Amino acid sequence: MTKGEKQQPCGQNSSPGNNQLLSGLSFDQDRGELLLNSTRYLLIRPETVMTFQREAEAAFGDAVGHILFQGGYRGGRLSAETFGRGDGRQGEEIARFMAEMGTQLGWGKLRISRCSPDDRILQVEVENSVFARGYGTAAQPVCHLIRGVFAGVAEVMFQSPVEGKEETCLARGDRCCRFSYEASAARVTTGPA
Repeated sequence: MTKGEKQQPCGQNSSPGNNQLLSGLSFDQDRGELLLNSTRYLLIRPETVMTFQREAEAAFGDAVGHILFQGGYRGGRLSAETFGRGDGRQGEEIARFMAEMGTQLGWGKLRISRCSPDDRILQVEVENSVFARGYGTAAQPVCHLIRGVFAGVAEVMFQSPVEGKEETCLARGDRCCRFSYEASAARVTTGPA
């Protein structure tokens, strides 16, 4: 943040609206595919994903955060390229579109709290994160998928590698999950939050 710039509290400036994403969904009965504008999606309970994460962490440790991050990163990058830049969106429009898409997917209330394409900085807040709620109480941030998604989004926006971290997490008892991304000379950050 620049001097004198205030960070918005979680959930502020959120806009109500209808779920536009639902109108783009279709189901192919013969193939058993749920599609969003011809891209296949999967509906799955958050408890399923977060139980997988907890069990995998117990067995394999911090490597699991890296793996989940990478999955989110790939999906976020592909979506930002397809639904963002591919549909003519640029810069901040890509981030705002992806945050709205995350909200409409039921991941929580996502909002862009800061976006500066010139400074190559992106901050995302998630109120009521489905991943943090599904995980339960944790000592460390747990929303590796979201962290990865917006790392992919930020790389598309900035056309540069980024470093990203989850600064606060609902699972730790924070009011919301807050993610920060900055362009860097290094490869995208893939390790734990």
